[in-house]
Order: sequence, then C-alpha cells, then structure tokens
Amino acid sequence: MDPGWRRRGTGALLTRWRMDWVGERDRAVWCFIAADNHVSLDLHRDFGFQPVRTGASFHGIEFACGEGRLLRADPPRGREA
Repeated sequence: MDPGWRRRGTGALLTRWRMDWVGERDRAVWCFIAADNHVSLDLHRDFGFQPVRTGASFHGIEFACGEGRLLRADPPRGREA
C-alpha cells in the first residue's frame, strides 16, 4: 500500500463494516492475523477482538512469519443501519 494512504481510517471503516455485516448473521466475528502484523492486531484489539489461539496456520493458511493469531469479537448490537 502507498504509505500516503496509511493511517487514514480505511482499515477501521472496513473492520466496522465487516463487524456490522457479520453481526446481522452470526454471534461472533472471527479473523486471523500474522503475529508480526502489529498494526492490524492493534486495530482489531481496539474493536474488541480477543486472542483465542496461536498457531502456524489456520484453515490451511500459513503465516510467513511462522505464527498467527486467531481472534474473536462480539459484533455490535442494536445499531441502526
């Protein structure tokens, strides 16, 4: 990604949209992130994601750094569309 577009809130907007979308369909939002991707881990922590498991791969996806984190959050409830 072009560094000029970083830290402008796009990741937060997409994460909120994903959480809202999943919240209409399920009781939990899941994601997995490479353990060395501190920016994404921080972003997801700010949205209430909690670590569930650490592993070298999830669902056949292996992490180049050798380790990933499986995260879970409760979707927002009671929001108007």
